[in-house]
Amino acid sequence: MTDNKNGRSDSSLRLRKVAFVAMPFGIKPTGVKPANGPTEVNFDALWDRAISGALSTLGYLPIRADNQTGSMIVKDMLEQLVHADLVLADISIPNGNVYYEAGVRHAARERGCILLRADWANPLFDLAQITQLMYPGPPAEPTDADYERIEKALVRGVPSLCDSVGPVFELTQSRSPGDRSSGKLKEVYSEIFEFQRRLAEARLSATSGRKETLRALVKDNLLGQLPGYALRDLIPVVRDRLHWSELYDLIDSLPEKVRHEDPYFYEQQAHALSKLDRLQEAVALIETIIKTHGETPERLGTLGGRYRELARDERSRQKKRRFRGRAIDAYRRGMQLDLNQYYCAHKLLIALSERGRAADKAEAKKCAITVRAAIDRALSLDCGDEWIDATRATLAFFEGDVAEAQELIDAILDRGWSNWKLFSLARDLRSLLEHKEQQEAEALRDVLQDLTAELPVTQSRLMSEVMPLIRNSAREYEKFQPVHA
Repeated sequence: MTDNKNGRSDSSLRLRKVAFVAMPFGIKPTGVKPANGPTEVNFDALWDRAISGALSTLGYLPIRADNQTGSMIVKDMLEQLVHADLVLADISIPNGNVYYEAGVRHAARERGCILLRADWANPLFDLAQITQLMYPGPPAEPTDADYERIEKALVRGVPSLCDSVGPVFELTQSRSPGDRSSGKLKEVYSEIFEFQRRLAEARLSATSGRKETLRALVKDNLLGQLPGYALRDLIPVVRDRLHWSELYDLIDSLPEKVRHEDPYFYEQQAHALSKLDRLQEAVALIETIIKTHGETPERLGTLGGRYRELARDERSRQKKRRFRGRAIDAYRRGMQLDLNQYYCAHKLLIALSERGRAADKAEAKKCAITVRAAIDRALSLDCGDEWIDATRATLAFFEGDVAEAQELIDAILDRGWSNWKLFSLARDLRSLLEHKEQQEAEALRDVLQDLTAELPVTQSRLMSEVMPLIRNSAREYEKFQPVHA
């Protein structure tokens, strides 16, 4: 038996357990804001100075694809994933190869797959539901002490998770097509099919003004038996066809597990709260969602919108300024997360126009360039976003392009949008008009009139005239009560 260059026999290497590590290579950007973590990570250094050593300490032979002789073809990689005693997958940053390799292991072996992530990482929603081993992520400029802390965290954590059952086998182990679990699954899918059939019928009836079928479905006990992904389809129908209070109550009645596992439901409940004029509650709920599930352009845009509404309704100049500033900050953060997402950028453009400082006007023009580039990209990819024409109409109003604005508004009206969407767009366009020169605004005002004419008179007057009066009276009453007492 020959000795290798490290003085250990080849048999000792063959007898050691094998740990296959799926992780990015080289220096990769993290997509994390500097305040929340490093902007890039040297994964090679992480392997050399922490992960490899931790696995060796635990008695494993650590294997990484680029450490092997020759390039690794798919068959070899699959063999490693299937036959290794342990697989570690570092999901600190989005990486298709790592996701694939973790999925292969989960499907192939019952045990021995651990997902790793740095403490600053924000994994994808589907992966966030699977148990993970978190290590103290290396800072922007890691030291020997930082890598030592990571190594110790892995040495402590790996043994407790290496024998845990993977999510695929946890669901399917020891189950044949005819057992009770399989029968339960068939029952669930039968319920989903029946629900989707009734939802299609209710949607059609509600579109024609007959909402009784939809209301009956909303109150059906069947909803408590359905998984969240099926219930998602119901939310936009209720939102667009029934009252906001009914949407809020529906989400509130869903099983707690469904609401906690998918933040979409709480996001829509926050939307309902804002439409019910419960803005402070909406802000608190959105901030809780962000704290729990992380920032996204959509969430930050929604938060900015609620602060804009608070600023719009506030009579105190000091509070109005503060709310408006918070709205602009949320929109900026959302835009910086992803410049290809035009939601925050075009809302920021409006908010800056409303505030109207000299620096705001210059920034708004830069936002317009960003929005145009994001829209052009989305159109080239045929993204199918129903709000893209509304965003283009907003940009046309900002730039004073009457012909394009008219064309887009006509297209939106032809599509048959819900009243709340038309109202939301009309309010943004009206806000832009208020900050334009009289002559430039006149032609655009006619376009806006075409849009607002489609709104029911009662709703239009309620939102633009009556509701502000009610809110002002309520504030005056609240101020009067303590003095009177």
